Amino acid sequence: AAEHSSQRMTEEAAWAVASPLPWVLVQQGWDDLFNSSFEHFVRAADPLFASLMLALLFATVCYWLSVLTGNCSWVDRGWSIFPAVYAWTIAYALPVLQGTELSSRALLMATLQTLWAMRLTYNFYRKDGYDTSTEDYRWPIIRNLLPRPAWEVFKLLFIALYQMVLIWMFAALPVYAAQQHPHVPLRSVDAVLGVVFLILLGFETVADQQQWNFYARKYGVEKDADESGELEAGFLSSGLFRYSRHPNFFCEFSQWWVMALFAGPATGVYLSWTLAGAFLLNLLFLGSTVVTEHITAGKYPLYTQYQNQVSMLIPFFSSFQVHDYL
Repeated sequence: AAEHSSQRMTEEAAWAVASPLPWVLVQQGWDDLFNSSFEHFVRAADPLFASLMLALLFATVCYWLSVLTGNCSWVDRGWSIFPAVYAWTIAYALPVLQGTELSSRALLMATLQTLWAMRLTYNFYRKDGYDTSTEDYRWPIIRNLLPRPAWEVFKLLFIALYQMVLIWMFAALPVYAAQQHPHVPLRSVDAVLGVVFLILLGFETVADQQQWNFYARKYGVEKDADESGELEAGFLSSGLFRYSRHPNFFCEFSQWWVMALFAGPATGVYLSWTLAGAFLLNLLFLGSTVVTEHITAGKYPLYTQYQNQVSMLIPFFSSFQVHDYL
């Protein structure tokens, strides 16, 4: 009897984790999508399925723009915008059109994602990211490393498709989980998560501004004396960058872990499929950071000393002073 009870508890725990899983992506009517009017699809579609179709549409557009222009930064240009689009589609647009109840938690999450989007969009804009003649510096490097056929596959499957589905996962899945439980009221844990998200957003804004100020001095937009030695060294190592080599990266992916945890108070399950997007985003940032640091270390000899003494991502105390090595 005890063994049977233990087995039953294990099965119930497994179902608790998997129950909110979007089986609708399999069960949803592909027939509804292809064999009905657009209006009928919008009014009948599950919000998660509809937002995924939107993500695949964006991926297709970005891919063909990269083919036509030879520029692979189209997903980059939409990175700050797409999450809020998915969030509001799930939390507000489709529930209103379908006459279903709104979730205060999902609306809070969409609002926080909008604040995140405003910060990143502005930062990307002031760095001329929306100038269609510019391209992320990593894409040309990878383009030159890969044979042409491999590059074309990489451009389709990773740059366009994988990145777009990843954005959809970390932005849409937690909001969908919250929207599925509109009757669960906001709780104190939601307030804590919201405050932590805003704190991380604030630190990321500060890190971005410190980086902007450094590059403004480095490239002569704002002339200033090089008292710290950073201009001679070639990289920023003061402010928040004294405690982490990439504090903005740390704050960035941490915000999406917080966003994923918002599903917990709604579903009663904190360890579930809603964490998948944040986890994969972490892997993407790790890979991207390794590539970035390899390039930077090749350009600036003192960067190796910086790497040896300052944490790559998670902030930690450091006594590193770049002028000690000049």
